[in-house]
Amino acid sequence: MENEGYLISFPRSGCTWIRYILACVLCGRIIEREKLSVLFPDLHRLELYDPSQKMPFVLYKSHFSHYKDYEDKKIIYLYRDGRDVALSYYYFKYFEGTEKAFSQYLKDEFISIGIKRYGGTWKEHVESWAFKKDKKIFIINYEELYANTFQVIRNVVTFLRLNTTDDWIQEIIKFTNINYWRKISRKAGWYDKQIGLKGEPGGWKKEFSQSDLDLFWNWAGDLMKELNYKYGGIK
Repeated sequence: MENEGYLISFPRSGCTWIRYILACVLCGRIIEREKLSVLFPDLHRLELYDPSQKMPFVLYKSHFSHYKDYEDKKIIYLYRDGRDVALSYYYFKYFEGTEKAFSQYLKDEFISIGIKRYGGTWKEHVESWAFKKDKKIFIINYEELYANTFQVIRNVVTFLRLNTTDDWIQEIIKFTNINYWRKISRKAGWYDKQIGLKGEPGGWKKEFSQSDLDLFWNWAGDLMKELNYKYGGIK
Protein backbone atom coordinates (compact mmCIF):
# COMPACT_ATOMS: atom_id res chain seq x y z
CA MET A 1 0.00 0.00 0.00
CA GLU A 2 1.18 3.53 -0.78
CA ASN A 3 0.33 4.78 2.68
CA GLU A 4 2.47 2.24 4.54
CA GLY A 5 6.19 2.03 5.16
CA TYR A 6 8.90 0.83 7.55
CA LEU A 7 11.41 2.56 9.77
CA ILE A 8 14.22 0.03 10.17
CA SER A 9 17.33 0.13 12.33
CA PHE A 10 19.56 -1.96 14.52
CA PRO A 11 18.55 -1.36 18.17
CA ARG A 12 19.99 1.71 19.93
CA SER A 13 20.48 3.64 16.68
CA GLY A 14 18.10 6.53 17.37
CA CYS A 15 14.93 4.95 16.02
CA THR A 16 12.67 6.08 18.87
CA TRP A 17 13.67 9.72 18.45
CA ILE A 18 12.99 9.98 14.70
CA ARG A 19 9.90 7.80 15.03
CA TYR A 20 8.44 10.16 17.61
CA ILE A 21 9.16 13.21 15.45
CA LEU A 22 7.48 11.60 12.44
CA ALA A 23 4.53 10.49 14.55
CA CYS A 24 3.96 14.10 15.65
CA VAL A 25 4.23 15.19 12.01
CA LEU A 26 1.55 12.69 11.01
CA CYS A 27 -0.76 13.47 13.92
CA GLY A 28 -0.42 17.22 13.59
CA ARG A 29 0.11 17.52 17.34
CA ILE A 30 2.55 16.57 20.07
CA ILE A 31 1.50 13.10 21.18
CA GLU A 32 2.07 11.40 24.51
CA ARG A 33 5.20 9.26 24.54
CA GLU A 34 3.24 6.21 25.72
CA LYS A 35 0.85 6.51 22.76
CA LEU A 36 3.58 5.96 20.18
CA SER A 37 3.11 2.21 19.69
CA VAL A 38 -0.68 2.58 19.93
CA LEU A 39 -0.81 4.94 16.97
CA PHE A 40 2.18 3.67 14.97
CA PRO A 41 2.85 -0.07 15.02
CA ASP A 42 5.99 -1.61 16.43
CA LEU A 43 6.57 -5.06 14.86
CA HIS A 44 8.00 -6.21 18.18
CA ARG A 45 4.97 -5.03 20.21
CA LEU A 46 2.05 -5.30 17.80
CA GLU A 47 -0.35 -6.07 20.63
CA LEU A 48 -0.22 -2.34 21.54
CA TYR A 49 -1.27 -1.12 18.09
CA ASP A 50 -4.81 0.18 17.60
CA PRO A 51 -5.58 0.14 13.84
CA SER A 52 -8.88 1.92 14.45
CA GLN A 53 -6.86 5.11 14.97
CA LYS A 54 -6.77 6.15 11.32
CA MET A 55 -3.48 7.76 10.28
CA PRO A 56 -2.67 9.27 6.86
CA PHE A 57 0.47 7.11 6.74
CA VAL A 58 1.24 3.98 8.76
CA LEU A 59 4.93 3.77 9.65
CA TYR A 60 5.96 0.44 11.14
CA LYS A 61 9.00 0.27 13.39
CA SER A 62 11.26 -2.74 12.87
CA HIS A 63 14.64 -3.99 14.02
CA PHE A 64 14.45 -7.07 11.77
CA SER A 65 17.12 -7.05 9.07
CA HIS A 66 14.76 -9.08 6.85
CA TYR A 67 10.98 -9.31 6.86
CA LYS A 68 8.47 -10.74 4.40
CA ASP A 69 6.55 -7.48 3.94
CA TYR A 70 9.47 -5.12 3.21
CA GLU A 71 9.67 -5.51 -0.56
CA ASP A 72 6.68 -3.47 -1.74
CA LYS A 73 6.87 -0.71 0.90
CA LYS A 74 8.84 2.48 1.35
CA ILE A 75 11.76 1.98 3.70
CA ILE A 76 13.63 4.42 5.92
CA TYR A 77 16.86 2.83 7.15
CA LEU A 78 18.69 4.49 10.04
CA TYR A 79 22.22 3.55 11.04
CA ARG A 80 24.63 4.88 13.67
CA ASP A 81 28.32 4.60 14.51
CA GLY A 82 28.62 1.02 15.74
CA ARG A 83 30.80 2.05 18.67
CA ASP A 84 28.06 4.28 20.05
CA VAL A 85 25.51 1.54 19.37
CA ALA A 86 27.64 -0.99 21.28
CA LEU A 87 27.97 1.34 24.27
CA SER A 88 24.27 2.24 24.28
CA TYR A 89 23.20 -1.40 24.07
CA TYR A 90 25.62 -2.30 26.84
CA TYR A 91 23.94 0.24 29.12
CA PHE A 92 20.56 -1.12 28.12
CA LYS A 93 21.71 -4.55 29.28
CA TYR A 94 23.38 -3.01 32.34
CA PHE A 95 20.04 -1.69 33.53
CA GLU A 96 18.56 -5.12 32.88
CA GLY A 97 21.11 -6.56 35.28
CA THR A 98 24.12 -7.73 33.27
CA GLU A 99 27.26 -8.11 35.37
CA LYS A 100 29.69 -8.13 32.47
CA ALA A 101 32.25 -5.38 32.05
CA PHE A 102 31.89 -3.44 28.80
CA SER A 103 35.04 -4.94 27.22
CA GLN A 104 33.78 -8.45 27.86
CA TYR A 105 30.33 -7.62 26.50
CA LEU A 106 31.82 -6.03 23.37
CA LYS A 107 33.88 -9.12 22.61
CA ASP A 108 31.56 -11.92 23.72
CA GLU A 109 28.19 -10.53 22.67
CA PHE A 110 28.11 -7.44 20.49
CA ILE A 111 30.78 -8.62 18.06
CA SER A 112 30.47 -12.40 18.37
CA ILE A 113 26.70 -12.88 18.58
CA GLY A 114 24.83 -9.64 18.07
CA ILE A 115 21.07 -9.94 18.54
CA LYS A 116 19.95 -13.13 16.86
CA ARG A 117 16.24 -12.36 16.85
CA TYR A 118 16.91 -9.25 14.74
CA GLY A 119 19.22 -10.93 12.26
CA GLY A 120 22.67 -11.02 13.84
CA THR A 121 25.28 -8.38 14.53
CA TRP A 122 25.28 -4.63 13.97
CA LYS A 123 27.77 -5.15 11.15
CA GLU A 124 25.57 -7.70 9.36
CA HIS A 125 22.48 -5.56 9.84
CA VAL A 126 24.04 -2.38 8.43
CA GLU A 127 25.76 -4.19 5.55
CA SER A 128 22.40 -5.62 4.47
CA TRP A 129 20.81 -2.16 4.11
CA ALA A 130 23.16 0.83 4.03
CA PHE A 131 24.33 0.40 0.44
CA LYS A 132 21.08 -0.55 -1.26
CA LYS A 133 20.26 1.44 -4.38
CA ASP A 134 16.50 1.60 -4.59
CA LYS A 135 14.16 4.58 -4.99
CA LYS A 136 11.92 3.10 -2.28
CA ILE A 137 14.72 3.12 0.32
CA PHE A 138 15.84 6.27 2.13
CA ILE A 139 19.10 5.91 4.09
CA ILE A 140 19.88 8.12 7.12
CA ASN A 141 22.82 8.16 9.49
CA TYR A 142 22.24 9.21 13.08
CA GLU A 143 25.10 11.69 13.14
CA GLU A 144 23.56 13.69 10.30
CA LEU A 145 20.15 13.48 11.97
CA TYR A 146 21.68 14.84 15.17
CA ALA A 147 23.62 17.65 13.47
CA ASN A 148 20.99 18.71 10.90
CA THR A 149 17.73 17.50 12.35
CA PHE A 150 15.40 19.81 10.46
CA GLN A 151 16.87 19.14 7.02
CA VAL A 152 16.92 15.37 7.53
CA ILE A 153 13.30 15.35 8.72
CA ARG A 154 12.30 17.64 5.87
CA ASN A 155 13.89 15.19 3.42
CA VAL A 156 12.12 12.23 5.03
CA VAL A 157 8.78 14.04 4.91
CA THR A 158 9.32 14.70 1.21
CA PHE A 159 10.28 11.06 0.60
CA LEU A 160 7.12 9.83 2.34
CA ARG A 161 5.01 12.54 0.68
CA LEU A 162 3.58 13.73 3.98
CA ASN A 163 1.63 16.96 4.22
CA THR A 164 3.09 19.33 6.82
CA THR A 165 4.81 22.71 7.21
CA ASP A 166 8.38 23.69 7.99
CA ASP A 167 7.17 25.64 11.03
CA TRP A 168 5.49 22.55 12.47
CA ILE A 169 8.60 20.43 11.91
CA GLN A 170 10.68 23.06 13.73
CA GLU A 171 8.21 23.11 16.63
CA ILE A 172 8.34 19.33 16.98
CA ILE A 173 12.14 19.29 16.89
CA LYS A 174 12.29 21.95 19.60
CA PHE A 175 10.04 19.82 21.79
CA THR A 176 11.82 16.51 21.14
CA ASN A 177 15.49 17.47 21.35
CA ILE A 178 17.88 15.15 23.17
CA ASN A 179 17.78 17.17 26.40
CA TYR A 180 14.01 16.68 26.49
CA TRP A 181 14.39 12.94 26.00
CA ARG A 182 17.04 12.76 28.71
CA LYS A 183 14.73 14.62 31.11
CA ILE A 184 11.68 12.41 30.58
CA SER A 185 13.80 9.23 30.57
CA ARG A 186 15.28 10.07 33.95
CA LYS A 187 11.88 11.07 35.30
CA ALA A 188 10.51 7.69 34.23
CA GLY A 189 13.44 5.93 35.90
CA TRP A 190 14.76 4.42 32.68
CA TYR A 191 18.34 5.64 33.16
CA ASP A 192 20.68 6.46 35.99
CA LYS A 193 21.45 10.16 36.33
CA GLN A 194 25.14 9.71 35.59
CA ILE A 195 25.18 7.21 32.75
CA GLY A 196 22.97 5.90 29.98
CA LEU A 197 21.12 8.17 27.59
CA LYS A 198 23.51 10.79 26.23
CA GLY A 199 22.62 11.11 22.56
CA GLU A 200 25.66 13.02 21.40
CA PRO A 201 27.67 11.24 18.68
CA GLY A 202 31.09 10.06 19.78
CA GLY A 203 30.22 9.11 23.35
CA TRP A 204 32.23 5.94 22.85
CA LYS A 205 35.45 7.98 23.07
CA LYS A 206 34.95 8.49 26.80
CA GLU A 207 34.52 4.81 27.61
CA PHE A 208 36.27 2.67 24.99
CA SER A 209 39.76 1.53 25.92
CA GLN A 210 42.41 1.38 23.21
CA SER A 211 42.01 -2.39 23.09
CA ASP A 212 38.21 -1.99 22.73
CA LEU A 213 38.73 0.35 19.79
CA ASP A 214 41.27 -1.94 18.12
CA LEU A 215 39.01 -4.96 18.59
CA PHE A 216 36.04 -3.16 17.09
CA TRP A 217 38.03 -1.71 14.18
CA ASN A 218 39.62 -5.05 13.31
CA TRP A 219 36.11 -6.48 13.14
CA ALA A 220 34.22 -3.69 11.34
CA GLY A 221 36.85 -1.23 10.11
CA ASP A 222 36.21 -1.85 6.42
CA LEU A 223 32.49 -1.18 6.85
CA MET A 224 33.16 1.87 9.01
CA LYS A 225 35.41 3.35 6.34
CA GLU A 226 32.76 2.73 3.68
CA LEU A 227 30.35 4.67 5.88
CA ASN A 228 32.93 7.48 6.25
CA TYR A 229 33.59 6.96 9.95
CA LYS A 230 37.12 7.52 11.22
CA TYR A 231 39.21 5.28 13.45
CA GLY A 232 39.79 8.01 16.00
CA GLY A 233 36.83 10.30 15.45
CA ILE A 234 33.20 10.63 14.55
CA LYS A 235 31.64 11.01 11.13
